Amino acid sequence: MRTITRMLSERELKKIGEKRNWGNVLDVGSPNKKYASIFRHKSWTTLDLSKTADLQHNIEEPLYSIICYDTLLCTWLLEHLREPRKALINMRRLLKTNGKLILVIPFYYHIHDTQYGDFNRWTKQGILNEVEKAGYRMNKITTLGNELTSIWQTFLWHNFPPLTLLTPLIYYLFGYISPNAKMHNGYLVIAQK
Repeated sequence: MRTITRMLSERELKKIGEKRNWGNVLDVGSPNKKYASIFRHKSWTTLDLSKTADLQHNIEEPLYSIICYDTLLCTWLLEHLREPRKALINMRRLLKTNGKLILVIPFYYHIHDTQYGDFNRWTKQGILNEVEKAGYRMNKITTLGNELTSIWQTFLWHNFPPLTLLTPLIYYLFGYISPNAKMHNGYLVIAQK
């Protein structure tokens, strides 16, 4: 079952994905081209540790490529990295001049420990700082969710598994209420090299 935070982020990704052609896209941290169908693009390449990715690599380690991309998409990855700023700097090396970086990161979200760990959560000011220190210019930060979606995700959804069946209903009832700056589920960030 998808979480309400993922539903909110997918809605925002779809909005921006349809607005323009994002050119040659590198999807960092996702081996399965999950979002390729909602983005207008010229080509879609995946980079991940998984053997099913087009490029197998740890983005925390420098990667030198003769190919530069118009857009880098990085969803649900930075919180799992021990050194996210190194990853952001390495991603910047793979972007063309004026290329776009699109990030989705959680804020109020349960610990989703994977084999790689779950290390980070950022405030709006925190992710702005990380992105700018890695050499990007911030274009836009979209807040995902509000008080009600955050309470659902953090306390009810995670602690009472049978309630997960109500997630689509909660999304449609409360997912369109204006975001709140103090309590929300996460962010969608667009920055430029």
